[in-house]
Amino acid sequence: MSTAANLPFATLPDPPYYVVTFASQRTQGDNGYGEMAEAMVDLARRQPGFLGVESARGTDGFGITNSFWADEESIRAWKRVVDHLAAQQRGRRDWYRHTSPVRSCSSRSSPLPVRASSTWLPRLPAAVSPARPVPFVMVSPRP
Repeated sequence: MSTAANLPFATLPDPPYYVVTFASQRTQGDNGYGEMAEAMVDLARRQPGFLGVESARGTDGFGITNSFWADEESIRAWKRVVDHLAAQQRGRRDWYRHTSPVRSCSSRSSPLPVRASSTWLPRLPAAVSPARPVPFVMVSPRP
């Protein structure tokens, strides 16, 4: 039996809040990726406005990470953290075969119970398919 403590979902406040989504296709081997990923989550947890993170990766190496933030300024500040910038550079060089543009969106004050489907996320492995309401709207790619 699962408990909330061992589920891979972030504990989030009532909306509004923001989510930043990053999708990637990994290269073969760890090459320090796991250690850096843990370090980045730990660093993000210490940033003002950080609310939580959810991440999943399929056996084929495709993964999605969602980080949740209280406001847009917190996201902008996270993007300027030197250790985060260094991890991104190393990721492009060593860990990712392909990445999607980072996307961000805001939550609504009254969430719509929308479920992701294979039509929305055709590359998402079945083992990672979300099955819970997603209260986000206004998705826009960020350079």
